[in-house]
Amino acid sequence: EIYTLSLHDALPIWTAVAIATAVRRAKIPEVVVIGPAPAPIERIRGRFRYRLMLRSHDRAALRRAMATAMAARAGAPSSVRISLDVDPVHLL
Repeated sequence: EIYTLSLHDALPIWTAVAIATAVRRAKIPEVVVIGPAPAPIERIRGRFRYRLMLRSHDRAALRRAMATAMAARAGAPSSVRISLDVDPVHLL
């Protein structure tokens, strides 16, 4: 699960879309990209939040997808925070 957060409402969705697009273009077999979508609690402490999920039964493929996602975040504005949860227990 990847969260993008920012004080500006358009930046987290733009960043989440860029990350999701990069992973989809990598065409890594067995990896499903879900989202991006607003987080269940869309705004916390003034920060807008969007999330996307990467799912796979193949851990090696998932690691490749995460590496692609992290490389894609390099183009994100510095005001956007990116949070990664490799094994989410709760989806909030």
